[in-house]
Amino acid sequence: MGALSFLKGLFYLFFMKHFTICFIFILCFTLAKAQRNPVCLFGYASNVYKGDFKSKQGFGNSFLLSLNLNQKKKVSSNLSARIGSFSAQELHSKFSNEVVNYVKTNYLSVNYGLNISLYNYKKFFFVKCTPGIGFMRYAPKTFEGEKLINKSNTRKKNESYSNTTLVLPIKFSLEYITKYKVMYEFSAGYLNPRTDYLDNVSELGESSKKDNVFFVGLAVGVDL
Repeated sequence: MGALSFLKGLFYLFFMKHFTICFIFILCFTLAKAQRNPVCLFGYASNVYKGDFKSKQGFGNSFLLSLNLNQKKKVSSNLSARIGSFSAQELHSKFSNEVVNYVKTNYLSVNYGLNISLYNYKKFFFVKCTPGIGFMRYAPKTFEGEKLINKSNTRKKNESYSNTTLVLPIKFSLEYITKYKVMYEFSAGYLNPRTDYLDNVSELGESSKKDNVFFVGLAVGVDL
């Protein structure tokens, strides 16, 4: 039984943790082939963090992989994954004994959304709004790369949190489709995670709002 439990642990650690996202997109690709006008996009975005740190360097980057299904319909589906990071410094604390003045957070978010076409011109220029729902896995770290979730002394006594959370992203985008069926998308929006611990602190901070990440990005897509 001990050996079996050990093998199960290895399977989870080396397969589930690292290849779940690949499995999701293999599934999404299969679904996309059954749809009309599926488009696969790859993009880059700049992130702006807002939370309990008063840093002027609360910026970062992210990369996007996305599938738009039934692209040319007024309401269509979207499956996407975003991997990114941001850093911040100078904790805005109501306590004098600040223990962490720098944080860098890496995150992975996966979500489903609805592309709602607000305006289109001759089926090649679109203005869209995309509300969604999904989950995020995140890891706040020190400057040296140590995970802060394991350092309880960086928060108030008995304060703990999970490193996964629900996200309710919202995105507004401009899309242009060339005659060669290549799509360019300029977008901006919020990830809207339902946690106040993207920066590892909540009760030590003065902000009463949940942490958030604003993004502005550009993506390029092709028909599958």
